[in-house]
Amino acid sequence: MGSKWRFSGFLGKFQNHPRIIIFLSYGLLALLAGTIYWRTLCPGIGYWGDQAKFAFLGKVFGTAHISSYPTYIVLNHIFVTLLPKGTLALKANLLSACFSVTTICLLFSTLLVLKARPFVAFVTASAFGFTYSIWMYSLVAEVYTLNALFVIVVIYFLLIWNRAKQDRYFYLAAFFYAFSFGNHLTMIGLLPAFAYCVWVTDRKTFTESRKILIVLGIILAAFAQYYYVVWRTNDPTTRFLETNTQSLIHFLTSFQQDEAFKFTIHDLIFERAPTLAGYVLREFSIFILLAIWGMVRLRDRTTNLFLGICILGETLFSLNLNGRETWAFFIPVYIVLAIYLGIGLEDLFQRITRYPRLALVGLVLPVYFLGLNYLRMDQSNHVLQARMVEKVLTTVPSHSVVIVDEYDSACFFWYYLIGEDYEKNSVYAFPYYFAGIDGIKAYLIGRQPFVLYPERKSIPPGFQVYAYWSIANYLRNAGFELENTGNKYVFLLKLPE
Repeated sequence: MGSKWRFSGFLGKFQNHPRIIIFLSYGLLALLAGTIYWRTLCPGIGYWGDQAKFAFLGKVFGTAHISSYPTYIVLNHIFVTLLPKGTLALKANLLSACFSVTTICLLFSTLLVLKARPFVAFVTASAFGFTYSIWMYSLVAEVYTLNALFVIVVIYFLLIWNRAKQDRYFYLAAFFYAFSFGNHLTMIGLLPAFAYCVWVTDRKTFTESRKILIVLGIILAAFAQYYYVVWRTNDPTTRFLETNTQSLIHFLTSFQQDEAFKFTIHDLIFERAPTLAGYVLREFSIFILLAIWGMVRLRDRTTNLFLGICILGETLFSLNLNGRETWAFFIPVYIVLAIYLGIGLEDLFQRITRYPRLALVGLVLPVYFLGLNYLRMDQSNHVLQARMVEKVLTTVPSHSVVIVDEYDSACFFWYYLIGEDYEKNSVYAFPYYFAGIDGIKAYLIGRQPFVLYPERKSIPPGFQVYAYWSIANYLRNAGFELENTGNKYVFLLKLPE
């Protein structure tokens, strides 16, 4: 009896000081997620090419593949420049973790807006931070955690605007939504939900000239981000230019996703939809049932419909995209499902208020995901790719070209050659298919140079050519001779005499 009274009194004290518990919750969320992310953070270039590429693009103000991601690159540049210590890759990886920590804190705030008690919001937000995709992309240089941050920011301000009816929240939502397109185009999927929220909150927004002009100004300012690509293309000092365009009009007319919207109705229903279901189960496991319960129990019809349209819009858009990181395109869906998860948990706790100690069972949620994903997410010892590339670059002499097997391997080399300035020794790298077998032979006999994309450089004949270990047998079978260098990861490439 006395123990029960002390526990209830403990809760009561915090209920009388909501600012204290909210402040402490933010701090504890940041400390918990930040500590786990830091302990599992990848110390170097990651495990895929894009991660190595995004680790150095900010420093050199380069451009990535379409759509070039100017928002991320600029923020990356600011972060890695201001952070005084650490390798370039480590700082870029840490930026992703910072985006995720902020996302988690805003998810906590969003659940508070939806009347969840602070403990439920805390448990849900911390659990979401340890789900598969968010945790994975919090450890490496990538654009997806910034995308997650934009999603929750837009949803948060729209929900506040719907309740407070204060236009400043609408303008903040419009601002972040417009600028989010400079990071990832999956934000298009939120457009129907955004429009619905405007309609149910203040439909005069669609006809009020002042608001229309302000929003148009925001859109134009956000659209101007893409002049970044034009600027870097026309700057002859740009060291890495994967998206190359002389004008914004040319950029827009050439903008296309070769792997997007190519699926048939049959593909979407019988292949893509089951794939998405698998992704969702991987993210939430059995607790997806609690998220479904949250959908059922959310009594605010307007909010429920808004969140449902968010899921529907993002699902329909992202189902039509393809790529090797397809699951990451659905991060906006996972975020909304996490909101529903919190609502379901809140409804569950309302049913056990007579037994306050049972509330502690909610701690199972973050502990479960932490235990489930820790070992497979831990990137703290992921140094194999980095060590191989470093050994190669300490072996090959100045005025050399290293030919690698694929784009990923080239990105690992580009990180060091461009990002860490190993290129000062006039060493270059590129995938073999950039020149082809005939092009490599023509270079070795002095007939033509190597044209390096995306570096916009031409390497005249005369440089020594080396083959990375992963492509050695392929080049040997193509008729080249490979000479040992004393390093098992690289061979000197020659034509047979």
